[in-house]
Amino acid sequence: MKKDAAQNSPLAIGRKDLLRHLEGARLTQRQMIHAKCYECMCGHADGRRSCKMDSCPLYPLMPFKDVE
Repeated sequence: MKKDAAQNSPLAIGRKDLLRHLEGARLTQRQMIHAKCYECMCGHADGRRSCKMDSCPLYPLMPFKDVE
């Protein structure tokens, strides 16, 4: 996801972290996970949805995996 696309994506956990990454800032491990989940889910369409991709190595750390 490019910076302009991220800026116009829905506000959700990970958006700010993804924008910081695209600007070259250093992120914590947790911020990296949130940024990747945000990017993979195209901005979490509803803001609080599990991707249900349990084959993803980051899935156990996905911020909304327990949300139905």
